[in-house]
Amino acid sequence: MTSDQPTSFKTAPTPGPWTTYRLSRDSDPLERLIVVTADGETEISGIIPNQADAGLIAAAPELLAALKIAIATADPAQHKWIAEARAVIARR
Repeated sequence: MTSDQPTSFKTAPTPGPWTTYRLSRDSDPLERLIVVTADGETEISGIIPNQADAGLIAAAPELLAALKIAIATADPAQHKWIAEARAVIARR
């Protein structure tokens, strides 16, 4: 079967928590950051150039969980952001 549509791969995200890890000088002379699972077993990202971006990426599982709680407990009639938040979650 041939299709002009791009293939979309949806998998479950790697469970959190995630944390930042500074590469050693031996593996990266600039000692840049990557994001890994808290147990250090799984690399989540490649090299990230700054601490602020790395911290935001590492916080993603907790941010997603907090957003899901906010959606579940907010009144859609009073909060216009709920539909947009649901759409963002659906894109992942």
